[in-house]
Amino acid sequence: MGQACTSADIAAYTEDFRPPYPYRNEALKFSEMEVYEHTGDPQFKLVRAKLYDSYFRIRDQLEYLVKREQDPFNIVIHKYDSDFISINMFFDFPIRLEDFVSTKLTVPEVWSMLGYVSSALAKLQEQKQHYNNINPKGIFRVYTIEQQYVYKLADPFLFHNQIMRNFYSPIMYYKTHPEHDLFKSDTFSLGLVCLYSLGFKKTEILYKQDRFDFELLDEIITRFKLPLYFDRLLRSMLEEEEYGRPDPIQLSISVSNYTKAYKLPELKTVMVVYNKQILKTAQSPDATESIIDIRTPENKILELPKALKVEILQGHLPYTNGCYYVGSYNGKTKKREGRGIFFSKDGLKLIEGTFLNDLPEGDDIEMWREDAQDDTTHVDLSNWEYFKGQVAQGMKQGKGELRFKNQNYFRGTFIDDQVCGSGIYYYQSHCIEGIWMNDKFIAEHY
Repeated sequence: MGQACTSADIAAYTEDFRPPYPYRNEALKFSEMEVYEHTGDPQFKLVRAKLYDSYFRIRDQLEYLVKREQDPFNIVIHKYDSDFISINMFFDFPIRLEDFVSTKLTVPEVWSMLGYVSSALAKLQEQKQHYNNINPKGIFRVYTIEQQYVYKLADPFLFHNQIMRNFYSPIMYYKTHPEHDLFKSDTFSLGLVCLYSLGFKKTEILYKQDRFDFELLDEIITRFKLPLYFDRLLRSMLEEEEYGRPDPIQLSISVSNYTKAYKLPELKTVMVVYNKQILKTAQSPDATESIIDIRTPENKILELPKALKVEILQGHLPYTNGCYYVGSYNGKTKKREGRGIFFSKDGLKLIEGTFLNDLPEGDDIEMWREDAQDDTTHVDLSNWEYFKGQVAQGMKQGKGELRFKNQNYFRGTFIDDQVCGSGIYYYQSHCIEGIWMNDKFIAEHY
């Protein structure tokens, strides 16, 4: 929680800020607000808001503030004071996603937003809470005390609930099922927010009179030509079958794994409360430029490395364990690059398809295992013999098919190299349609 103070402390607390100016934001629950800009770095701003109420309501609000646990994914309350008929609060200056995304964000910017918001939703899920209707009115960009732009969720203590039906999940919009997974509805809504941020503003056209237009949605995603990792993850978030989507915890883990695998900028997840720290003007981007501000410890902006010339050769690459590869490879690094086949030391195929930086990557990758057992059932799908489907960074990711030694097979959804979501397990002349999580059977569809 931010620090409590008396009214006498306010002048000292704000001595490094310029004189305040009035502020209005109808999304916030306060009628009296003003903004303070820091003299060292004017991009760092705090909102001072005043809440009036009865003695008993103010007392209850103060009790909440004392107990409130803050985290870096929500609006931070830096300081507060009370005279028992009102509460003064200093909190992050929020810029609503809807307000500053007048055109579109870049792919790295949207990926950053996805990382922050999925982490916030994951924390709520751990507390068995769902957000209910993620939309551009409830996501904010904040310039922090660390002089970085981050994204945060609207806090119900500070903000009115902002409903936008054109970001509802189809089950919520059409009310087709009285019971459904609210966490996965949040995931779907966040997927639509990603498309909105990339430039697709008219999400309402996806909601037909009696159904959601998933065919049009697929065309829109394809039109953006996203990087493979983003395209795969976004499609899983917007999966038609609710059970095939990741929940916020799974989504946050997937974003983190992709961020590391593709060496993307990590999230800034340390929460710092303003306490008169010294700030110097940072050459940060303004609202019309990229909000990804990558800096070294010396506060110098990093330059992106220039693309290196790569010599792709065709041929045979032997490995010390007896395995070998036949196909395209990087002549300098000797890493698999392009189309090829990886063989075991006995000459059996292990991987066939396209490779990127030595790992299989593509929509039509085939993989074999030599250690598969015969006694596989639908209960545990980890003992597969053959896989064909979508792979990213060497992991099964998206749609695919597994075949087993006993001639049974499975078709469904994969997340982070394991079966996660809806699928169908075929055996003899029968099939089981259900839900799997981390290769393990959870429940059957009825």
